[in-house]
Amino acid sequence: MTKKQQNKKSNYSTFAGIIYPSHLHVTSAIYKMAECYKHYSFSREEFYITENIQFMIGNNRFYHCESETIIGIDGEITNTAELIYELENYGYSFTEKSYGEVVAKAYKYWKSTFISKLEGSFSIVIYDPNKKELILAKDKIGHRSLYWSLHQGYFVFATELKPFINTGIIPIQVSYEGLSSYLNLGFFPQDITPFEQINKILPSHHLTYSSKAGVKIMSYWSLSAAFKVNYNHFTGGKVLEIIENHLNEYKTFSKDEICLACNFESLVLLPYLPNISRPFFSELNLSNVFEKLPNLIWQLEEPLAFPNIVIQWINFRSNFDNSSIKYFLSGAGFKELLQLNGPNFKTSSIKTFLQKRKEQITILFTKRILKFSHLLPRNTSLYLLRKQLLSAIELKINESYFIDEFPLNKASLILSKEFNKEIFIYKFHHLDRIKSVFSRSVYLNLKTKIPDLHLLFLEKLARFYNVDTLTPFLDRSIIELLISSNICDEKHAENIYKHFSKSIPDEFKTYTDQQFIGKWRNDKNYKKVCEKLLKGHLVESGLISSSWLKKQLHNIRYSFHQLWAILVLEIWFKIFVTNPLTTSLPNKSVKELLE
Repeated sequence: MTKKQQNKKSNYSTFAGIIYPSHLHVTSAIYKMAECYKHYSFSREEFYITENIQFMIGNNRFYHCESETIIGIDGEITNTAELIYELENYGYSFTEKSYGEVVAKAYKYWKSTFISKLEGSFSIVIYDPNKKELILAKDKIGHRSLYWSLHQGYFVFATELKPFINTGIIPIQVSYEGLSSYLNLGFFPQDITPFEQINKILPSHHLTYSSKAGVKIMSYWSLSAAFKVNYNHFTGGKVLEIIENHLNEYKTFSKDEICLACNFESLVLLPYLPNISRPFFSELNLSNVFEKLPNLIWQLEEPLAFPNIVIQWINFRSNFDNSSIKYFLSGAGFKELLQLNGPNFKTSSIKTFLQKRKEQITILFTKRILKFSHLLPRNTSLYLLRKQLLSAIELKINESYFIDEFPLNKASLILSKEFNKEIFIYKFHHLDRIKSVFSRSVYLNLKTKIPDLHLLFLEKLARFYNVDTLTPFLDRSIIELLISSNICDEKHAENIYKHFSKSIPDEFKTYTDQQFIGKWRNDKNYKKVCEKLLKGHLVESGLISSSWLKKQLHNIRYSFHQLWAILVLEIWFKIFVTNPLTTSLPNKSVKELLE
């Protein structure tokens, strides 16, 4: 980050807070939480402290209502004009028309259901002293992070994980379920975090807490309901026209305002950005990557197992050389919404091919038997129907996630029992209401991979560099249009993909993350660094098998992604568990950190 960028005011707000069991338990922990946000160079910082309550907000202010209710917002609400118009018709008047004032009036009129009226990318905290009730809420798609913890009567919340570590109140105990999910999926899904005692607020959910009633979590918007609506009058061409009209809104941006992400799904946006400079791709030397990787993991807070994340981050830094840049534009969600998110991080192997063929045969065999389901006992036909659903979804998950590339039963006896594919799928209990396997896969991506991997990465990167993110394919109206129209199938999705991909300039069509990953795989430095894992925390604590790790090091070319996932996790342990760094960037390279 340049000196100009460090001095630039952040476009993000952050907030954190603690509700103590009683005033007798109050400490100065809120100031320790605030220290974790100092690197953002906030224009202002505000505290709200009373009795057993301590809140803070950075780069913003709390909105104080007449009823003494206070409101903190991180992000933006995009439909304030419509809400103001509607509330004025109900007799409300507005003075500043800020997000805080709009939320305050909406909360007063619609009570707890107000959140379903809001559009945008946001996290919200509301404290009502009259009810002694706290509300935390997150936007429908999951653009902003928001975490919470309840431990021995202490309720703690924050927009980042570091403040929890700094309080001294929440035990820093790693979650075995979280680590197992990470090694299977490549990220931490749904409400799971790397820490046992800390949870995420899910997209389109709000949490209510009071010392008497405890924690209540409710959904305020249903993604699965959108799959039931059927816009039969929308042809593929009509849908493309609507998407393109939406993208044309970005044509007004200048090169001084916006930076385009350097990946395939973002390059499809180039024709709609005639005024911006074309991105360039850095030479990604692995030695340079190892110099900066601890910084990235510190910024992300949650380890992500995909090396293409690092490629995007470094390319963003290379293109982000103008302190006037306000927006980071990404095509995130393009491949996931069209189910084109194949195994771009995997290496083909006979074992993977045979596993896939086995699953395809199982699906075909089950389909044939189900034709005679009327001749079978009811329990048997229900079991086969359930098996057909699971097999088809599991196959899609295997293709799109990290699963089956990581033999967890051999790598870790401790963690192998913590993750089960069937249980993971059945957490999404509306999945069986959606008809096609294609649509179910899109639903899964929207519920977990998009918010927990792509949006997490974009948000953390944008926060650190003081810019806002723009994700046109993840606009709620576009998502609902794609999943509720009759074009949500593989054939029409492929046509949409071809339409957008053909507009990518020729010089970018040969670019793939695999070009860089292929070079890294053959780099001698990679093996030298990975050999240090044998004396790392994961092996010494028994979380990863030493004998399994040695075998991977002997065949490093085909174990690249497995070792990368372990390497990222080991670095994360060093930064957040072994010797927690919560207020400043690591000043060590990967090699120095693993010594």
